[in-house]
Amino acid sequence: MALLNVISVSSVINEYGLDLPDILSATLLRNARLQLRSMFLFSGGNIMQVLEGAHEAVNKGMQEIARDGHFVELLELNRVTVDEPRLQTNSLGAGRLSASVLERLPADLVFFPLGASAVEQRVRPGVACNLLAQFARDYS
Repeated sequence: MALLNVISVSSVINEYGLDLPDILSATLLRNARLQLRSMFLFSGGNIMQVLEGAHEAVNKGMQEIARDGHFVELLELNRVTVDEPRLQTNSLGAGRLSASVLERLPADLVFFPLGASAVEQRVRPGVACNLLAQFARDYS
């Protein structure tokens, strides 16, 4: 079965990620309902999101995201059909989230911090950006 994979970027209303737990909770519900998988990268109020699933479901998911008042300036970067799943679960990569935000993240979300120390904060986002660039090339 061919799957659709869409990479998009947007900004969120709160640049510190205070609304991120609510966004992710809604995303997990939508993903379960539409049988989608997603990956988020969050930094400074900006989100890069990947949705993967059946063509119709991904299109519906993107329409719902476009209507969601949390997101500003949604821009689709890449849309490609793939033969096999590339995403295994729903995940979030983020740096510099406060403890109050971290404790509110949904329990069934795979979270990978982009760094805790000042050195990791400078290095890991660069590594993530390189991986995303490769990821985008792989899907184009």
